Amino acid sequence: MACSSGKRIVEEERPQWSDLPTDLLGLIAKKVALIADYIRFRAVCKSWRSAALPANLRPQPPLLLLPYHRLTDVRPFFSLATNSVRTLSIPQSYGQAILASSHGWLLMLRDTALSLLNPVTRVQIWLPPPTDFYLPGRSATEGGGHKAISFIWNASFFSSPGSRAHDCVITVMVHNWSSGQRHVHFCRLGDSFWTELKTDSPAPLVSVVYDDGRFYTLDINGIVTVYAAATSKSIFSVPAPIAAAKFLLVKVSETELLLLARDPRFLDPRFVFRDDDVKDLKLFKLDLSGRLLRWSEIESIEDMAVFSAEDHCSMICVGDFPGFREDCIYFEAPYDIFQRFKNKFHHIEVLNIKNGSYEFIWCGWEKPSNDLMKPIWFAPSLC
Repeated sequence: MACSSGKRIVEEERPQWSDLPTDLLGLIAKKVALIADYIRFRAVCKSWRSAALPANLRPQPPLLLLPYHRLTDVRPFFSLATNSVRTLSIPQSYGQAILASSHGWLLMLRDTALSLLNPVTRVQIWLPPPTDFYLPGRSATEGGGHKAISFIWNASFFSSPGSRAHDCVITVMVHNWSSGQRHVHFCRLGDSFWTELKTDSPAPLVSVVYDDGRFYTLDINGIVTVYAAATSKSIFSVPAPIAAAKFLLVKVSETELLLLARDPRFLDPRFVFRDDDVKDLKLFKLDLSGRLLRWSEIESIEDMAVFSAEDHCSMICVGDFPGFREDCIYFEAPYDIFQRFKNKFHHIEVLNIKNGSYEFIWCGWEKPSNDLMKPIWFAPSLC
């Protein structure tokens, strides 16, 4: 009996994981880099959960959301950190088309319903219906017959709906293939309607960036025009630094924009890379705080990396993430170079800006992509 009693005393005096000092838990939590490990840390007990606040999670490296079918709730993600594909069941995503991703949230469309969804926390925010400028299945009469009107969406938002809801501006650009027109509409969280940004660009727009009450539109010719959000009046325009290129606009910071100019041949599935093709990709920087606003060509993005898919681009600092390459551009590429017409393989092309070398990372995803939704980069978040 004495031994048994002594054993109980020792067990009672043994420190418990839940009794670790809050300051120590906070220091440990800050060392946890990946969101999956952070979620496991928070699941240990109440005190650990309190020490690992969602807002303290480090910025996460992007995952590539691979082509998916809308009529399922399963979404495949490729991780560069683990070089593997994982699927995530997201019930709210059933029947939804994912238009954009930013700060860990997805902008989704189903019929005439638009919403923002954090697929990790499952928090969903509904936006005003786009019925003023979008009616699916609508048709127009032309020459005595009926002609279907088809729409293509391009969308973006530039702050977290969770932590900075008052600053979150959502923009959508609807392309009407019948008329050739492209209209930009925007709203803030809490708005009951969408506001049209009345642009005066004669050329079709390809992307829009918002910051501090201003919209920066990029047209197909590489011209950036700045508009005041309150009035839709154009303030100034910045001409393209070069001609005949495929342009992509990236918001680097509150005072800096980055322009990628690619040779249009890169979009041709019959195109075969040569060793000197890096010369046909140029980078330009625009300092918005300067007096003279013009593009300046740069040779490096230092410890940053750009992630590009279709018309969407994002940029992060990769120094804290093992396996990611700095001063590189990650291009989502839907087809293997030698099997582009078989629609079977997806891979990522990594361009080293400094030395011009290419590396190919295979995603191992062998789903046909013709009838699936397009891929997009997604960086998870808990806020």
